[in-house]
Amino acid sequence: MANTANRYLANFRAVFSVLVFLGVFSFAAVPSTARSDLLNLPDFPLFMEGNKTALVQLIVERDNKLFFEAYPSYEDINGDGVLDNRYKPLEIDYYGYFESTFCYTHNGSYFQATSLATNKKCLTDPASWSGDYLNFLTMTRMDIMLRALIGGRRVVDTATQTVLRRAFVPWENHTWGIEYESPSVDGYLISDYSPLATPASGKRHHLATNNYIGKSDVPYLRIRLNSSGRIWDWVDQERTQGDGSADLDITLDVEACRTGYLEETCSEYPNGGNKPTGILHEYGENNRMYFSLLTGSFENNLQGGVLRQSMRSFGDEEVDPVTGIFSSSGGIAKTLTALQIPNDYQLSTVQNDCGWISQRPMRNGECRAWGNPVAEMMYEGLRYLAGEQSPTPSFFTDSGMDQTIGLPTATWDNPYSSNQPYSQCSSAYQLVISDPSPSFDGDQLPGSAFSNFTETSLGSLDVGTLADFISGHEAELPGLKFIGESNGIADGSPSPKQVTTFRTIRGQSPEAPHRQGSYYAPSVAYYGSQNDMQPNVPGDQSVDNFTLALGSPLPTIDVEVGSDTITFAPFAKTVGSTGGCETSDYKPTNALVGFVVEDVTATSGSFRVSFEDMEQGADNDMDALGRYEYEVSGNDVTFEVTSLQA
Repeated sequence: MANTANRYLANFRAVFSVLVFLGVFSFAAVPSTARSDLLNLPDFPLFMEGNKTALVQLIVERDNKLFFEAYPSYEDINGDGVLDNRYKPLEIDYYGYFESTFCYTHNGSYFQATSLATNKKCLTDPASWSGDYLNFLTMTRMDIMLRALIGGRRVVDTATQTVLRRAFVPWENHTWGIEYESPSVDGYLISDYSPLATPASGKRHHLATNNYIGKSDVPYLRIRLNSSGRIWDWVDQERTQGDGSADLDITLDVEACRTGYLEETCSEYPNGGNKPTGILHEYGENNRMYFSLLTGSFENNLQGGVLRQSMRSFGDEEVDPVTGIFSSSGGIAKTLTALQIPNDYQLSTVQNDCGWISQRPMRNGECRAWGNPVAEMMYEGLRYLAGEQSPTPSFFTDSGMDQTIGLPTATWDNPYSSNQPYSQCSSAYQLVISDPSPSFDGDQLPGSAFSNFTETSLGSLDVGTLADFISGHEAELPGLKFIGESNGIADGSPSPKQVTTFRTIRGQSPEAPHRQGSYYAPSVAYYGSQNDMQPNVPGDQSVDNFTLALGSPLPTIDVEVGSDTITFAPFAKTVGSTGGCETSDYKPTNALVGFVVEDVTATSGSFRVSFEDMEQGADNDMDALGRYEYEVSGNDVTFEVTSLQA
């Protein structure tokens, strides 16, 4: 069985060594049968020639989609063509803050590794939990990213101890859970991986996770034993999710690098202590790479991004060389750790800060947990690498929610000035970490077809012209395509529209046809790769771009019909009682908030799908519920949608 931790570090190295051949990939889990040695990955990025230092600018999403579960039931994690809608310890290594080969007990405050697992099972201590099982139950996508990049989110960080904390998950429909009935139904014996006994006949255990308001800001694993209902009655209902009473409430903090139980990612420091580390430590503490960071903001959530860390040594600036403790003064680790869903959700009304927006699209500064303007963030990042001395005014913010949660802002120095500790000939790279569907990223760019944005600090950059150029190399682009908007025709739905060029389309489908995500990111990336960002500096300061896609949080249903594959994506709109009932009135595209796999065979499937009646924000709960069913017969497929609640 492949070691998961090493495998994940190998995956991040692959961003620099083989990602150009892969396009995009997800790093939430890996098949346990995968062998990283067969990939023959080098232990250094291929673009690093000899001892040449690389300058890596991280462009990181901060949208609410980072805080969904890492292991949803609708994904085929191990690529065998079967949905992995249950825990599969023999087939998949589940990555996260817990070590898959350790067993953990809870001391009342946090988990501690107390014994070694046997094939992930904890058979010698009836009070212990399998680390692999805890990862499956509790990790968000954000936790996976933090674990891989910096070793995890530290809430205790001293010379002698490190405690990691799972990300904040509000008690609306970011909450998730699983149910367990029996080995014959679920494929494993729950007592092998937890202190829980098999439920009584006809009953189920429900295991849900969130930051339940009735407890504290600490995340919890909440367990109801021997329940007569189904898990969706608890975590996919109207208003609050995973609420009320539970038989067990277990805090999701875990001690890392405990003496006698060192994970593969633990690194020893001169004081004799060990700290959980990530890929930034591996390449940054020895200054083989220098890093900067730019993320989206909360106050300007639909406009560009903010430079959080200028190009610096991760080791010299952010990590104590003796103890491994993170600096508290700012930087990449502090920023990534601070990113969260704004805690407006903790209000007793469970209402997001933007309320109910039903008669128009959201505006900048509203619904601050939403918004992922990737192309504009890339543009702002290029401006910094080009030596600009100040941020774009409409992008920058250092107040409001950004200030409240402690997001730093960096000084715009010149990364290629002669007084930097690295060569002016150092090559620069943008590494974009985001889910595949950007949003609201097409209007604040020079040359955009969707605005008259006139900022000209990058000189000849015209994203529209470059989009036309790129379109000319995509033979399959022209024609009817599923898209939210094309050539000014916009209905916010993934309907077929005539497409001629990337310049005039946005609203990527099927995930976000109403969120105005453009196709300008390739334009910005191409411009950076083909132009010297600082022609007055010796050498070539062009910028290559790599992308690490986190995988889409939107469930889609792929059905094999004869020799073809048909993809179904759940979609709904609120057509009455909000903005009016006329055809011309605005109709909110409903946010998909729940997806449960009821049954899947080789020729049929049944899924429960729930929707919030607004596009974003509001109470983000279940307002409409339907059952999607399909059945394949020969070269035909029938698909039926049944309303269960509206």
